[in-house]
Amino acid sequence: MSVTQIDPFDAFALLPDAALLEGAASPACAALTAFLLEMDALELKTYSGTTDVLTTFDELPLPPVAEETAPSATVPVAPAPAPVVVVSKGASDALAASVQQNRAVAIALEPARGLKRKRRVRPKEELEVLRSEAESLQRDLEALRQEQANVALVPAQAAARNNEMLKRAKALKNVPASTLAENRALQQTVQAQLQFAKTFGDTLLQTQKKIRSAMLKDDCTSSTTQTPLNSTDLVVYYEALTGKLDALYSQLDQVFADAELPESKLEFFDARVVSDHEKNAKLQFRDVRVAPFDFQSVCAAAWRTVKDKAVHGIENVPGM
Repeated sequence: MSVTQIDPFDAFALLPDAALLEGAASPACAALTAFLLEMDALELKTYSGTTDVLTTFDELPLPPVAEETAPSATVPVAPAPAPVVVVSKGASDALAASVQQNRAVAIALEPARGLKRKRRVRPKEELEVLRSEAESLQRDLEALRQEQANVALVPAQAAARNNEMLKRAKALKNVPASTLAENRALQQTVQAQLQFAKTFGDTLLQTQKKIRSAMLKDDCTSSTTQTPLNSTDLVVYYEALTGKLDALYSQLDQVFADAELPESKLEFFDARVVSDHEKNAKLQFRDVRVAPFDFQSVCAAAWRTVKDKAVHGIENVPGM
């Protein structure tokens, strides 16, 4: 059977989960019983006005001090080993319970401490709310002042308007009846002219819409009802075109002479076809020189221009 040795002065440090075993010898149990009775006899002493709890550990008997045998020499004495007490598990549990009870009594006797008063700090949000309320009240005050000023001005304006109307009424009394009749006639004429202008504008708008819709309708019907050309018509049109071209070719020499093309000595470059806003195409040159060809009247008939001069049509051709 194994036992555990403890110091009697460290008995308060025992915990319930310490490694203690049962089955101690009878003398050890008697010593432990005497020790427990002595510990139960201890009482807690408290002092008023303080929060410290004192125990009567000072009343524990101290070990005797050995007397010196020779006053001339000091002999160091080794400390006596602490007495060994063998404690069982049941005794250790009772001792731990007693210690916990004494500690609870000490805590209960300790006076409660008052809470410190916290200094009140005004938050930033509260300041912002107060500032916004002050601004709102200031705006309301300004609005009320302005409203009172307007209310004070209304009677003055009404009085001025009444005075003006009285002046006009007095002036109308002095006006001859013929003038008043003429004035009423003019007013009626103006009203009639305004009504006529409005009616005439509406009529023009309706007429324009009708004309536009009729033109669109005619274009659609003409494109769908146009009769195709037959072979006889094509022959007639071809003969007419060739006759006009022959007449124009015979007059090309005169056209070149009028445009001073034979005397031109410039080179030909930068030719391009240009179309205007009316979709009329024309050939433009920056510089050009006319050289003789076998069929001069054919090649140079339509494409002849010189610097600052051009042939744009057949208006100046004789006989056209």
